[in-house]
Amino acid sequence: MEVYVAANAEKTIEYVFNTRITNLATGTSLAASTRNDFDWIGIIIPETDSRNFKSVILECHWRDAYSTVYNVSGWRLGITLGAAAVSDLDFTPTAQTNTGDHEAGIIIRDVTDYFNTNFGASASQTCQAAFACATATAANVQNVTAKLILTYEYNSSGSRSVKTVHVPIQSGSGLLGTTAIEIGSSGTGSAPANQVPALDTFLPENNKSYKQTWFEIYANDGGAAVTTFSASYTINTGTSASRCSLTQTLSTGTFYYDTWLTKWTNGSNVTTDIYVISASAASAFKIASSLNARFDTIGALYCVTYEYDSTSASVMNSVILPLDTNPGYVGSTTSADGNYFQRDIWVEEPNPILAQSGILLYSQSAGGATFNVLAGTQTARPYTLTALVNSGGHATIHRIDYNSGFTLTRGKSTLNLKTYTAAAATVNTLVGLAYINYTSGSSPQGEIAHNHTTIWCLTPYIVSGAAATMNEVSASTARAPSITNVEYFLNGVAYEIGSRFGVATDGISIHSEKAVGEFNGDGWRNIDAWIHTNDGELATYNQIAAGLDGFNQDTSHIGQMNIESARKYRIHYSTAALFWSKMYLTYHCNTFAVSGSFSNPTGSGSNVVIDVYRTTDGYWSGSTLSTASGSYTMNIFDNVYPVFASASQDGTHIGRSASALAT
Repeated sequence: MEVYVAANAEKTIEYVFNTRITNLATGTSLAASTRNDFDWIGIIIPETDSRNFKSVILECHWRDAYSTVYNVSGWRLGITLGAAAVSDLDFTPTAQTNTGDHEAGIIIRDVTDYFNTNFGASASQTCQAAFACATATAANVQNVTAKLILTYEYNSSGSRSVKTVHVPIQSGSGLLGTTAIEIGSSGTGSAPANQVPALDTFLPENNKSYKQTWFEIYANDGGAAVTTFSASYTINTGTSASRCSLTQTLSTGTFYYDTWLTKWTNGSNVTTDIYVISASAASAFKIASSLNARFDTIGALYCVTYEYDSTSASVMNSVILPLDTNPGYVGSTTSADGNYFQRDIWVEEPNPILAQSGILLYSQSAGGATFNVLAGTQTARPYTLTALVNSGGHATIHRIDYNSGFTLTRGKSTLNLKTYTAAAATVNTLVGLAYINYTSGSSPQGEIAHNHTTIWCLTPYIVSGAAATMNEVSASTARAPSITNVEYFLNGVAYEIGSRFGVATDGISIHSEKAVGEFNGDGWRNIDAWIHTNDGELATYNQIAAGLDGFNQDTSHIGQMNIESARKYRIHYSTAALFWSKMYLTYHCNTFAVSGSFSNPTGSGSNVVIDVYRTTDGYWSGSTLSTASGSYTMNIFDNVYPVFASASQDGTHIGRSASALAT
């Protein structure tokens, strides 16, 4: 095993802005629309040596506040760093026809080049984001959020590091009432109480400094009449924080996303608690609705971006993996016949211990459903997806770390998930992400070798032109992932697509270009496909594709796609749509040495091919050439399962080593 030395690596962190919960006026042009300049925040990145931004995404969510039906004619996303000039980008594609109901939307912008030009060399910078929306007739939008997703290269020689961790808070099992309850901790398959962890002990690193804490809340708002309503959030028995008053004139069950920023840091590195949450004791996250029976299966991610000592002996590892879920209908109605899917993760850090983890599932259910979810041998938890005039679909967060849900060990661990519904074919286009957190000792090769997820912008919306059925993303637009370490092992490749359309049924597929040396070196590889069915309301719908099987899983293998190669993508729809897309890449760089020698070769024994295989299943782990003395050494990516070396110099000089663990 190699010993840690400072080296370059990549990571992704996140910072959010305070949500605009009041109405924002739209005009008939972007110039005539009211601009929302979010509050300035401080972005703290202590790794300054060799820092280079590789992909920076500004992501905004919004919801309409219409009293009648209007078409959106454009969006403006702005970004400012410190004293640098404001950079605005307008997206004005041909307007899509509003289908008569409320809409929730998502739009992203690639601001990577702006950050490289203007962030500077210091460990902190002030930042402001901006949003505006134009409509055919002046109106309002509301509940506007903004988040920065920053992927950068850095050198690990510094004394301080920063990371972002997402902690799943399990969804409630149905609609909310007017009394605040701790979501997810009651009913069948309930999660343990007090799901907001005590960060001081939950995060094991030394000398932590919390730069931001926030909740990302997911639901369908459950709107079923014209009465306006809102959610309110409470920690334990604290003061209630009222959120956006959601316009319901068009009587629509609309996808609900909110960010509740509870702690933030300004550009002078001064941290302020907007809402005090104890870091020394676990807490209950409670939600109520101002109107009874609203907010369908509401759940959350509790997120923290924090700084800590780079030399910490124990660390939190936080990864995001795609789920190979169901592209069509969930047809099963019993656990014995449930839709079954798996996700493997290879963990090579010392002494891993599973921490609070869960899955975020997006689904469509036009007529409502009882949607049962379980991990491992858990008791199935029934989530009631309400029958609504549905715009944007449903979201459900389910914890996997309790009641024998998911067991994580060194080596290969498998997350087993099962879903079924009370009536067949009532849920479709089931997709999702797994948020897996675990603590471990620091690898001898340093934390830069640990499992982690980086996020890459593939494409925002088109800035002009019409929605199309066949869309090609150029290789120059898509941010190709980069991995500085020359040896790596991929645990997951996910594509997230935000598709804006307004039809009841749409076929969707994503394809990647195959380069020379990849498969047959020509044409396109189908990554995933879905058949979407819902009420046909105009909204942004999320698709998640699992794409690992098309790529070389590690640097020992060739012949499939290279994760670092620039490539084109095609996204097809049976009915035209606007779309944006980003990639989640999860990998580790932990390596372990296999070495030995052989005797009685023909000649010097040099340049004999040595192949290494895993004993348990015959998996080929890689190969190397022997030296003149018959010696060999190479690195592989696991030392939990024994391997053996095999050599064949000619028909009579053949050998195999005993099985042993890499070191």
